[in-house]
Amino acid sequence: MLDQEDPPPTPPEEKLKMFRSYLTVILSCVYAVFIVTLGVVIYVSDIVLRNGTPLAESFSIYLVVFGLAYFAFLYADIRRYLTHVKSRNPVLLNKDGEKLSYILCNTDIGVACRNQHLAIPLPSKLAEDPLPHYYCFSKGRHSGSFYLKVGAAGFCFGHLIHSGLMLGYQIVYLRADGQEFYDCASIATLLLDVLYPVYSFLQLFFIFKYSNVIINRCKVLARFALMHCIASSLCFWIWTILRETLDSLNSYAKYDDYSAEEEDDDDDDRSQAADMFENSVALPLTVNQQ
Repeated sequence: MLDQEDPPPTPPEEKLKMFRSYLTVILSCVYAVFIVTLGVVIYVSDIVLRNGTPLAESFSIYLVVFGLAYFAFLYADIRRYLTHVKSRNPVLLNKDGEKLSYILCNTDIGVACRNQHLAIPLPSKLAEDPLPHYYCFSKGRHSGSFYLKVGAAGFCFGHLIHSGLMLGYQIVYLRADGQEFYDCASIATLLLDVLYPVYSFLQLFFIFKYSNVIINRCKVLARFALMHCIASSLCFWIWTILRETLDSLNSYAKYDDYSAEEEDDDDDDRSQAADMFENSVALPLTVNQQ
């Protein structure tokens, strides 16, 4: 019977690291749920109250600006890291494989087999001071799904068309004169309609360009920022549904009011015609009787 020794206990530093990792994952999920809940409350309150304050637009601008800032930082940091890796280690990034050497050897263990070993000559500077793996790129079959990219592209282009129409409305309102400018134009809405398409296009760019990236640098910030992007997308989806539903209800209400006004106008015209006919017939009879 073999003696089985217990595994060594986990060091306190490793326990603390795991605790912080799990805590940030849970808190980032809680933050995303909080953002979605707060967004629903703000968007519904903005529709119900209708007090003229751009509360929903201000909240949406916060979501967009935070997402834009993180994507800009992430893109710049990835490019800086890749440039640093390329300058430090051009051998590993050589796609032609000119510096790679293959060592073939035969081993006889009962049955002859042939093993292939790959040897990569590492520069002495790289061996002494290895590069930290801040960003890695997955090359598996499930990395960067084609169907995910196609679906994201379809939704993004449809959303860009919708955002272009909303931006056109705001430009028309800003160029209007009189009371319509003060009733319909909004600087906050115009700013949101300009920033939101840029944010959506940047998200689509990252899905196509860096969908297989593994972020190992600033993990806490990355978890909160990515959950923020997911929550902001859900908030904008809910707000678009509420806005389009409200516009449809207003269109139906205005159509009903217009139909009712036309019916009232037709009734007034009929009554005026009837009065004129009665007066024209009764006038000669009254004169003849006199």
